[in-house]
Amino acid sequence: MPRGYAWLMTLATVPLITLLLAAIGALFALRGEGRAASGGESDVLACDAFRSDWALWAVSIVASYAPWLSANTPIFGGTKHWMTAYPFLCLFAGLGFSKVVVALRAWQPRVASPWLVGSCVLIGPIVMTLHAHPFGLSAYTPIVGGAPGAATLGLNRTFWGYTTQSLAPFIDQNAARGASVYVHDTALQSFAMLQEDGRLRADLRGSLDIAGSQLALYHHEPHMSRVEQQIWVDYGSVSPDAVVAFDGVPITWAYLRKPER
Repeated sequence: MPRGYAWLMTLATVPLITLLLAAIGALFALRGEGRAASGGESDVLACDAFRSDWALWAVSIVASYAPWLSANTPIFGGTKHWMTAYPFLCLFAGLGFSKVVVALRAWQPRVASPWLVGSCVLIGPIVMTLHAHPFGLSAYTPIVGGAPGAATLGLNRTFWGYTTQSLAPFIDQNAARGASVYVHDTALQSFAMLQEDGRLRADLRGSLDIAGSQLALYHHEPHMSRVEQQIWVDYGSVSPDAVVAFDGVPITWAYLRKPER
């Protein structure tokens, strides 16, 4: 993997306000800003214990990103492999938030309410989260231009075919009774769970065989483009019959096999 992959993907997927506050918190921790002002022995001991927590947070973050410190790390996945660092980033962000509130109180006491500042901090991530649902794995931060910018850069739009749920109404309305559905990147167990949950018709059969299917799904990932070409050849069509998009970016689509003339 490229050494910068994990760091750049963190920047592309974690709200900037979280990273900024984490950086502020880490800076204060590095400078030892928690040292007790009174200088008493008990205060110093309490401060040292707190600072050891900061060290633990930092070590946990470094350990989570450690594989990307080497140029020999194999390609083996994406953000799921370093997301264990995020709780510790958020702990630093909490420390940074408290320092920002203290600084604002010294500057503008009337507007430095933790509730008000907290609302300003949370509104962006909340709006982004609500906007992205149910395409959370397709969402990217404004740093890379959101979903459209990420698509232009060639970043993944989906993963493990969870977006089949968005095509469920089309599948139910258009698949013949007992039809075989090529599920592409969706695990067959996931397809079965959609049926068990009543989100897909129970008579449909999930399949990993394009040739024997009557309806084919395609979940776009750059390294899977050959799969869509195989669907084109087998189905005799390059035009999907249904497309699910997020912010104008096609995420997953479906092909219906046309009856032979």
